[in-house]
Order: sequence, then structure tokens, then C-alpha cells
Amino acid sequence: MPRPADRRSRSNRNDRGSSYSRRRRREWLVERFGDGVHVACFLQRSPLWLYVLDVDNVSADRLRLGVDGGSYKRSNIQPACLPCQCHQGGQVGPAQKTARRAS
Repeated sequence: MPRPADRRSRSNRNDRGSSYSRRRRREWLVERFGDGVHVACFLQRSPLWLYVLDVDNVSADRLRLGVDGGSYKRSNIQPACLPCQCHQGGQVGPAQKTARRAS
């Protein structure tokens, strides 16, 4: 019997939960870090927030990355905007490749 192929996907679909749990997580981020309606992106380093987010466009940014064993628990997430998330995610891949070559 052939061995099942290793799933090499970078998707964390199972870790993220259902669409209902993701919506509840976004609502919690807006309530916890914002004013209940809007929240600022934590990854923007400037004093003036460029992106003011609401429940529909906030994203959960993990403090400890999934590669390092981080989860989507409330103690490990903060609000972020999609452009910041995409930029940050693009930097994780090269760092992983460098670490693999060194070992």
C-alpha cells in the first residue's frame, strides 16, 4: 500500500477554525484593541494610523508564528490590516529558507 503523500501546504485552514469562529475572533479584536467599532493596525509603526479597520477588514496577526508553534488563541493575536499581513508573510519564507540552509 502506498504511503500517503506528505501535505506540504502552508495553509493553516484547520488551525484557523470555521468562518463563524474567525468572525468572532475579528469581533473580539475590535472590542479588545479598538473602540468596539474600529481598531488600528498594530503593525503600522507610524504615530498616525494609516488603516482604521472594522470587523469586516481586520485580520488576526499571530505574535508567535504558526511555523514556531503559535496558534490563534486570544493571547497570541493582535489586529492587523491586509497589506501588512501580506508584507509580513512574504518575509517569513526567505527567513525559513536561510535557516534550513544553515542547519
